Amino acid sequence: MRAWRTISIVTALFFLTMTAARPQEIFDAVRAGDAAAVRALLEQSPEALTARDGGGNTPLHIAAATGDVELILVLIEKGAPLELQNARIKTPLHLAAMNDRTEAVVALLRKGAAIEARDDYQRTALILCARERGQAATGRVIIEAGADVNAVDKFGSSALGLAAWRGKQEFVDLLLGHGARLPEAPAERRQLIAEAASHGLTRLFQRLAGWIPELKDAADGVVLLNSAASGGSAEIVSALLAKGCDPARADRFGWTPLHYAARDGRTEAARMLIQRGAPLDARTLMGQTAYNVAREREMAATAALLAERGADTAAIRFPVLEGDFLGQPPPKDQAELFGLGMISSIWGLHSTAVFSPDGNEVYWAPMMAFPGEIYSRGGLQMMKRVDGRWTAPAWASFSGPRGEDDVPFFSADGRRLYFISQRPLPGESQPGSEKIWFTDRTAAGWSDPQPLDPAVNAHPMHWQFSLDSAGNLYFAGQGTDSHGLDDIYLARFSGGAYEPPVNLGAPVNSAAGENSPFIAPDGSYLLFSRQYDIWASFRDAAGTWSEPVRLGPEINSPSIELCPMVTADGKYIFFLSQRDGASHSYWVRADIIEKARPRPPAAEAAGGDYAVTFYSGRDGNKEVYILHPGQKEPVNLTRHPAQDLCPAPSPDGRRIAFLSDRDGNMEIYSMAVDGSDVRRLTTSPDKLGNPEFTPDGDSILFVRDFGERTEIWIMAADGANPRRLTNNAARDERPFMSPDGSKIVFMSNRDGNYEIYTMAPDGSGQTRLTNTPEWEIFPAWSPDGRQIAYSQKFRAGGRMEGMIRVMNTDGSNDRAITAVATRDENAVWSPDGRFILVQSVRDGNFEVYRIDADGGHPVRLTDNPAWDGWAAFVPVQKARQESH
Repeated sequence: MRAWRTISIVTALFFLTMTAARPQEIFDAVRAGDAAAVRALLEQSPEALTARDGGGNTPLHIAAATGDVELILVLIEKGAPLELQNARIKTPLHLAAMNDRTEAVVALLRKGAAIEARDDYQRTALILCARERGQAATGRVIIEAGADVNAVDKFGSSALGLAAWRGKQEFVDLLLGHGARLPEAPAERRQLIAEAASHGLTRLFQRLAGWIPELKDAADGVVLLNSAASGGSAEIVSALLAKGCDPARADRFGWTPLHYAARDGRTEAARMLIQRGAPLDARTLMGQTAYNVAREREMAATAALLAERGADTAAIRFPVLEGDFLGQPPPKDQAELFGLGMISSIWGLHSTAVFSPDGNEVYWAPMMAFPGEIYSRGGLQMMKRVDGRWTAPAWASFSGPRGEDDVPFFSADGRRLYFISQRPLPGESQPGSEKIWFTDRTAAGWSDPQPLDPAVNAHPMHWQFSLDSAGNLYFAGQGTDSHGLDDIYLARFSGGAYEPPVNLGAPVNSAAGENSPFIAPDGSYLLFSRQYDIWASFRDAAGTWSEPVRLGPEINSPSIELCPMVTADGKYIFFLSQRDGASHSYWVRADIIEKARPRPPAAEAAGGDYAVTFYSGRDGNKEVYILHPGQKEPVNLTRHPAQDLCPAPSPDGRRIAFLSDRDGNMEIYSMAVDGSDVRRLTTSPDKLGNPEFTPDGDSILFVRDFGERTEIWIMAADGANPRRLTNNAARDERPFMSPDGSKIVFMSNRDGNYEIYTMAPDGSGQTRLTNTPEWEIFPAWSPDGRQIAYSQKFRAGGRMEGMIRVMNTDGSNDRAITAVATRDENAVWSPDGRFILVQSVRDGNFEVYRIDADGGHPVRLTDNPAWDGWAAFVPVQKARQESH
């Protein structure tokens, strides 16, 4: 038994790959399974009981991960706390569960380990067991100890969904038998049905089958039948064929269900598909038949069946690809998928496409699944331009599908290729933690890979890294000085060697976690991922990094974006995105980086050539303020104990309409731009809202609240002659008149959710412009009358997200100009059309920002813990004449 422990110590460590190169004696003894040595060390140094390695693990974490029950009991006997957390907020129970250490789980639970403790991703022991290496036997122990089978992590994933994703049939059946709930949301149901099909999870599929509609000609049918062919369950394949799935229909990669059955050696599924008319010789976008796929994957029985049935056994017919970047047309204004069917293929990617500086080679790391294996395998694949034509994808000469090589990066001259790998270090036989390796180009090809300087590789690291032209290395990892999750570190290259890595610190690093850095060759900017979007920070002449800026919707989406890499010519950013449902390579023009660069301080006037009015609770109650160019602190215009809000300046900049309850009811008032000459304009039994001057300044649009509904009204600028424009059993709000006075744009929920509408100035001709499942709110005309900006809001990851979008006045050419997670809203153009004001939480609290009309160069105008928003521009010359 002791020999088994010693042999298995290294291979058993799934999560503990961040330990230091020379751990303390207590960790050596624990890893060796030497209980006597552990006791002796603790007698000498009781404090060693809570010692930490590079990943924040205590000796009890190590013993739990390796499943050494004897050592677990020794450490607990000596007083080891059960609930100490490592750098990933994981307890010893978490590590035992995720590494399938059944007896260790039993021992920890008997000693009182907290069964519902959560890690940094809000995963419990049961969720981790289902997601990682844990099997049904360990899951049963945790469930029978009282675990919540329906707990979810921060992404909303449950143990059932994660076990299905991993294809753990016995685990899935266990969870179903203990009351695991099936999802209610249609999108989550579809995902779980796909997982059941792709892994042949028959019982789960049967439970979900009632939700599967008729699939003839449906896009879902293509995905499901392909998944079922891969999963190999004849019962599921038969059920989907009965639902109308077409066995001859190919997906966007050109793969038919027969290709997927061939890929994973599902001979009986292949036989059924052939009987139902699946084409034997259909070719993928890469030119592969099902027979080619079976031979490549060494699925001999399936290849034999295909040959027996008369399949074409000729080699693949790879298409002719010529030109730069595989001949693909460059992206325009938005990111586009790259290398469909070649690089962005049936396999998800763990690195984006990385081109050599001369543009003649491209490398990437796919995530390939193999039947019966929990984790996908990686390795580096490549294509090369030879005599003007690109070769078919193949494994790099120094790599292969072993799952150990990842994220390639070229030196500036293209003579060296760096990559992350877990391959054994020289003199060792077992895989280790992620480390940087390199291979040099020689006359005979790539040299044998070598590990980079130990000064770098001794530090915990994860995933993508990059080097500037001087050889300075930027990577992500965790250390004792990390802010919580991964931080970005710099290892300077000096005198032919690397200095010890240092944490870049704030403002680049934060508690939100930063990873996958790309450093500009000249070191002037840094791209990285934070909160699953791509951000940029810029370095000034003094070497100081700017506050990071989230790049715009040209690159970021509501999904996940990671691993940015800029091409050697500086023209394009390649990156990973899951916006199409899988991790694929996208590219976008790199000029979006400069668009995000902060303006010099001299240009940071509040609103350019305009003052800005807004309301805020910074003085204890809601007041209306004005901020002049060059001023840091706004002036309180209302200075009243009542609630004053929603300022709307007149077109001439001399007066501001606003709401106030200073006389008991929420009414509309106006005041001079300096806060004097306050006049009450309305007297209404109902609450009023959303005042907005018409472009000629003669009238004010507003909203009247009748409780169940709100309607849009208009009155003279002095409050005379109010009249109703809308009369609908819904909420019509936020009216804004076009510059020529011919139309009014507004928001309404009359058709179920908030959409944008327009109407004539008399209320006739009401027309809907948007029609989505999201909320479209707060519309505003551009000063030239050609565009409408609005806010789109939706729920994602358990909270409301939002962005600013712009469309033509007929609803066409609708596009986002800010990123999702900024939660930008309430856009208003400047009178000259150069800028837009928004209220945003992009820095953690609602503040007023000015952005360029295309969404670039965000400038934060307010900085206060209170809510600041509902901003509008005031012409600065007029504001200065009237204010102060």
